[in-house]
Amino acid sequence: MDEIVLQGLDGDHQSQLQVMQYFEQLTSSVDGWKLCAEAFTNTAYQSNDPVRFFCLRVCEHVLKTRYQNADPVEQGNMHAFLLASLHLMSEEPRQDKSYMRNKLAQIISLAFVADYPARWPNFFETFYEALSRGPLAVDMYLRVLKAIDQEVVDREIVHTPEESQRNTAIKDSMRENCVRQLADSWLYILKEYEESQPEIVCLCLEVVGKYVSWIDITLVANERFVPEEEGDFLAKLSKLVCGVGLALITSLQKLSKTGDSAGIEKTQTALEAKIPYLLRFLGDEDDDVSQAASEFAQEYISLLKTRGPLSPAQRKHIEGLLYTTVKKMKYDETYNFEHEGEDEAMFMEYRKQIKVIFNNIAQLDPELVLLTVHNIVTQTLPQWNATNFRDIEMAITLLYSLAEAVPASHGQHFSGNPTKVSVLQDMMRLLVSSRVSCQGHIIIQLQFFETVVRYDKFFMCEPQHIPDVLVAFLDKRGLRHPSVKVRSRCSYLFSRFVKSLKAHLQPYLKDVFAQLQDLLVLNAPSHSTMNGQHLLISDNDQLFLYETASMLVVSSSLSPEKKQELMTSLLAPIATKFEELLSCLSTATDEKQQTAYGNCIYNAMALASRASKGFSGSQTMKQCGCVPAFTNLLQLFGLALDTPVQRSHVQTGVRQFVHRMVVCLDAEILPFIPPLMTRLLKHPDVRELYDFLPLLNQLIMKFKGVIIPFLSEVLMPLVTTIFTVLMAPADERDQVAASERKLLQRGYFLFLSTIVSNECINVFKTLDMQSVDQVFMSVVQGAVELQDPQSQKHCFIILKKLTETWGGGSDGVMGFSNFLYKHIVPACIMAPLSPAFDLKDGQTILVLGESASCLKAILDKRGAELVTYLQTDYLPTLHMSTPLADEFCQALQADEKTFRKYLKPSKQAHQGRIKDKGMRWINKALTKGFLESHEGSRKTRKLSEQLSFPMYKETPEGEQFSDI
Repeated sequence: MDEIVLQGLDGDHQSQLQVMQYFEQLTSSVDGWKLCAEAFTNTAYQSNDPVRFFCLRVCEHVLKTRYQNADPVEQGNMHAFLLASLHLMSEEPRQDKSYMRNKLAQIISLAFVADYPARWPNFFETFYEALSRGPLAVDMYLRVLKAIDQEVVDREIVHTPEESQRNTAIKDSMRENCVRQLADSWLYILKEYEESQPEIVCLCLEVVGKYVSWIDITLVANERFVPEEEGDFLAKLSKLVCGVGLALITSLQKLSKTGDSAGIEKTQTALEAKIPYLLRFLGDEDDDVSQAASEFAQEYISLLKTRGPLSPAQRKHIEGLLYTTVKKMKYDETYNFEHEGEDEAMFMEYRKQIKVIFNNIAQLDPELVLLTVHNIVTQTLPQWNATNFRDIEMAITLLYSLAEAVPASHGQHFSGNPTKVSVLQDMMRLLVSSRVSCQGHIIIQLQFFETVVRYDKFFMCEPQHIPDVLVAFLDKRGLRHPSVKVRSRCSYLFSRFVKSLKAHLQPYLKDVFAQLQDLLVLNAPSHSTMNGQHLLISDNDQLFLYETASMLVVSSSLSPEKKQELMTSLLAPIATKFEELLSCLSTATDEKQQTAYGNCIYNAMALASRASKGFSGSQTMKQCGCVPAFTNLLQLFGLALDTPVQRSHVQTGVRQFVHRMVVCLDAEILPFIPPLMTRLLKHPDVRELYDFLPLLNQLIMKFKGVIIPFLSEVLMPLVTTIFTVLMAPADERDQVAASERKLLQRGYFLFLSTIVSNECINVFKTLDMQSVDQVFMSVVQGAVELQDPQSQKHCFIILKKLTETWGGGSDGVMGFSNFLYKHIVPACIMAPLSPAFDLKDGQTILVLGESASCLKAILDKRGAELVTYLQTDYLPTLHMSTPLADEFCQALQADEKTFRKYLKPSKQAHQGRIKDKGMRWINKALTKGFLESHEGSRKTRKLSEQLSFPMYKETPEGEQFSDI
């Protein structure tokens, strides 16, 4: 070696150039690399890493460029050098740097891909011998394997077709001749250095991870490598199997599109060979291991759905998957049913995934699933006394799951034809007759009730089993179970069971009603309940029981008198306690007691409301003779509106009950509304008024014109109260109060809109002119000034309806034509002129459309008279030019769609790119101070001072729209 030149390896630029020339000289020489090989192994250079690395680079260059065509002598020399170098770096106590060891490993891998298997068949045997030399030799062995993977397998490296063909041949030869020995060597390394050399263990695992993707996975995924106790590693292997399976499925799907039959067959064979490993990992006791393989299972089943009839092998695999999923759906022994925590929640989420696989198998082979579940159920339920509860629950759950897995089983399998008794019908009969509900465990009883309710059609076919289920619901297995969880769920399920089978429950009405009596007692506050002790049936659960009891009464074949008697008995716990509860609430001084009594009063009214749901369109409250039972409560509940304590909570209960009575009663309810309103309006606030308006809307929509006499009494007191509340001083910084005031304004206009849209418009004829003027002007002002598009929309709907009703004739009704021209026409034109009228907002565009409809309605009623008024009287006051006014009137006289389009700004105008032709009249009017000449402005401003709506405000520039 040229010592002088090599000294320039760390020198200046000129020295580096000399090194490069020397490198080219050595690589082009036939024996240059041998000189470098000798120098690398020479002890004289062992401490000179730059020179040694230079020597390796020369050898690397030769291997990459001309070694492929070397003669046997040259190859032998290269092999001898590489083995000598490997032996050198394996000696203790060497401290070769990592980059040097990696470079040698890379050079060895280049010789490997050139010579294996033809010219170096015993390559791996030579390396196995080095494993006994210690950690350094093992480290080099693993680095070489890693470098071989990079040259032969690494998918991120782009290979030529020739190289890809070469790599495939190498892998095939390795699979046939040496991968088993490789796996043995990995196992040896992992065991030998597990405690002493963690770096070597990590490197070995990295190598295993690279090779396991293309070798037989059973060489690693076996008991020698990974016992069951190694859960984390098993989960990773399971994920790996899943990845391999999904990749094969993807390949098979792609090949199917190309028609490559040979490739399809080979890939299908490879896929089917992986299913035993899928079953192994999916069925693992560790749910994490099982879950990692679940996607593979789902995709495999989905693939089989698309590929025609199952082969015998595939059918066997599907059977294995079915039994595996059944096994994995079973509760673990550590599951805590009384106090479910995070672990239990994780299992239930995992169970949902397993059920998806079960359902997919059922779609693929429903008969297999039905037969399998039938076998499990018939073998388990008759022996429930001697069977673990987890197996019992599993059997019932599978039966329950058939409704989703095999949907036809829920309906068609309960035909009622004794000659066509289905498998599912047999299982349901066994479920009820076996008395498995007496087993006692909470999960068994819950699943039993869930299942009998899900398959309610079974009892229509075999109603003789209904008594057994009713008894189970009503005794300690159901509504009186020690567990609050079971009692609560059964309250709901019992209501569903009764609702579905009420036609079959007539013979048992008396007994069921008697059994429910103690559960219907009002949960009045007491020392125990206020100190956190649980009641047998909670307030929410009682709601279901009251509805259930009511359904039983209403659906019975009893006379109306008897139904009234039973319904009165049902509601008696409420009626007898209500006044006492009100008295206790009014005298309670402790806040905790007040809350308890307020909740109880609310619940009493909620129970009565729920009982009213037992009635229907075919079995009304009046037909059943039960009106007195509920009107008595209506009068009684009205007293609660006077309470100053827990006012909001109590009033909510009253409103809910009255809403239900509007649905269930006819005109019988009307006499009760004025007293209720009188109490409500004594000390109203914004929220209470807003919440009460939907009730009046409901009454109006149900009774329509019939309710006009009642409306004439309550309308103006209500309107006056609303105005008074809105005028009350409020903190401008209180956003909640501002939002509630806005809601009340919106509710007020919706209320008026409901009146005019439901045949009640003539109620305004019953009012004095001052009241009518006040209401109508509030609508005009709301249309023009409110910064709330929803309210504005309702205002224009109201004005349009008034116009359609009273806008015709020579002078209309009540001098309405004068009001129309002075206020409604200007409102339709003034609203879009407000600075707050945001034409980029979708709701505002709807307001513009309603104002256009209102103008069109005026045109329909007044015809040419309106056009003349606009051209000669009104539009000139807005300083609008004659051509622009004519254009506006022409558009108005076209059809409504054309007029709306004329007014509506285009998308481009929204984005500010063009001036919209249809809105020129707005732009023109806004520049001319039109408000100064508007006839109605003074009157509108006067009303603004009385109401808490947006008003005109004087400014130096003139009158403009503004908020108070």
